[in-house]
Amino acid sequence: DKRYVEGIAVFKLVLADFVTETNIECAVINLFTFVVKLTQLQDLDIGWNQTFTDESLSLLTNLKKFEDGSNTNFTDESLSKLTRLEYLRMTTTFTDESLSLLTNLQVLHVDANRLVTDQSVKLLTQLRTLDVGEQIGFTDETLFALTRLETLYINDNEDFTDEGLSTLTLLRDLDLGLSE
Repeated sequence: DKRYVEGIAVFKLVLADFVTETNIECAVINLFTFVVKLTQLQDLDIGWNQTFTDESLSLLTNLKKFEDGSNTNFTDESLSKLTRLEYLRMTTTFTDESLSLLTNLQVLHVDANRLVTDQSVKLLTQLRTLDVGEQIGFTDETLFALTRLETLYINDNEDFTDEGLSTLTLLRDLDLGLSE
């Protein structure tokens, strides 16, 4: 259907462009109207767009890949509805409450989100790739539970030990980043 092909191009344009204060309300209304039609969307990268709302995200329950792009409008309420996610890059607002429900995740990039702890990540036993980003609160408890990990990016986390790392027998790629 040509309307949907054109709509997707417009959708990508709206998300990629910065919205000024004078047209933000119009952009949010137009974006929401368009998003309700994207029920089959599987891959969404928000970029730096701040007009995408929690309500809009809640409608995209078929997403398999999602990058929140530092959008501070999102809450656990919307993320908890995305149970089909296999890939998540999150930066700011999500917590253990919603993350623990995403048991299909295979790839998780925590980035700068310091609201997530061992308590939710250790429940994501399907994870193949974990990037702890700037999160320094993860411990060996996470590694003991994630026996399927193939890729681990540690960065600034100094709480992982040799004991925890040695349990990751499927590990193929380990990046210690700035860890000591």
